[in-house]
Amino acid sequence: MYKLVVLDLDGTLLNNDSKISSYSKKVLLELVAKDIKVVLASGRPYQSMLPFAEELNLKTPLISNNGALIKRPSGETIEEKFIDTEYAKDIVDYAKNRGLHVSVYFPDQICVERITKRADVHIKEEKVRPQAVGNLKQELDRAPINILFNIDENLMLKTIRDLDKQFGSDVSIAQTSDNYIDIMGQNVNKGLGVKFLLKEYNLNLEEVIAFGNNYNDLEMIELAGCGVVTDNAPAEIKDEADRVTTSNQEDGVAKVLAELL
Repeated sequence: MYKLVVLDLDGTLLNNDSKISSYSKKVLLELVAKDIKVVLASGRPYQSMLPFAEELNLKTPLISNNGALIKRPSGETIEEKFIDTEYAKDIVDYAKNRGLHVSVYFPDQICVERITKRADVHIKEEKVRPQAVGNLKQELDRAPINILFNIDENLMLKTIRDLDKQFGSDVSIAQTSDNYIDIMGQNVNKGLGVKFLLKEYNLNLEEVIAFGNNYNDLEMIELAGCGVVTDNAPAEIKDEADRVTTSNQEDGVAKVLAELL
């Protein structure tokens, strides 16, 4: 019997309108009522995840920023890992020299150079208003939680290769969609966030079922006793899963979880 359910949000639990369907909500509320721990794990910032936790009446910690920040719904921080400021400055320089859009995430705010269509992701998808600061490097006298690249799909492969070559030994790099690359501190991913919570709840990996749909979910999919991906996941992610369910548009998560009821 699984005692810990870990859920990615975008493309996994959420439908394409970034909502939890009524059926998925019903199933998850029943699991919570049975004292099964349900944990949300996302590349989103904490502020953007909190409304979903409240909708599901969750008291469990939120694994945000791909595992770089773990906070309780009460606001208490229980784990955080930052990017070294010098690496962050070099990454911002890399982006600026190539005309690429980046957003710099701190625990309490998101900073962008200026508000553009690419910055709208924070407003439209994450429901968080970024702060336009002009020179991003001037903000980096403090360490960020992560840096987001929002780029054209045709630049994805080259940019990931470049970033990995220049910074891969010092930071964690994850493709989170066709357009997004997240950069976190060294040795940061959702799987390590899950491991941290296993200690909190005194559970083992065989008691964990995890759901995802993209490359940033891979570590927790491989780690969990049962790793499930939705049908809208890339083929490489499906190959590493224990199970493939229907897409995020077809309540794929809830269909599997209903078997636990």
